[in-house]
Amino acid sequence: MPQSTLSKNSYITALRAGRVFSVTFEDEAVGAAPAQVEILVRVGSGAGILLGYAFAGGGDFWGALYDSPTLTDDGTTIPVVSRNRVNSIASSGSAFSGPTVSVDGTKLTRIFLNTGNRFNAIDPLDIEAFGWVLSPGDYLVQWENHGGTPTDASLELLWIDL
Repeated sequence: MPQSTLSKNSYITALRAGRVFSVTFEDEAVGAAPAQVEILVRVGSGAGILLGYAFAGGGDFWGALYDSPTLTDDGTTIPVVSRNRVNSIASSGSAFSGPTVSVDGTKLTRIFLNTGNRFNAIDPLDIEAFGWVLSPGDYLVQWENHGGTPTDASLELLWIDL
């Protein structure tokens, strides 16, 4: 059952209005299991965001999204890029790599991605099936290497300010 609904036309409308943003993170040396790639997504005040994501890894990975993680450090800021390069509207969301997490938070979803596959929920039709409407607060996107050897991984988050 979809957590959100987004038509191709409403995505294009949001893109033209300057409300579509993305962040990209790459790690060329994710350690062997249970090494993790973690991104903190902070949704600022306002109506929230509609979040979609794409992930690719060189091995087996578990992916999860958590609500309200407990943090001791936010990590390193990842630049948020407007998908509309004509305007200068700032997003209400921000992202950080490598946060120091003491408690993951409430698990919203968890999926398994086996070697050589890519999970993509950025296309508007995929966001309809896999996207999340997130209210203001902190969220943890976590991908854990489930394989026995270090590997590469990349993660792209795309969101629409609502």
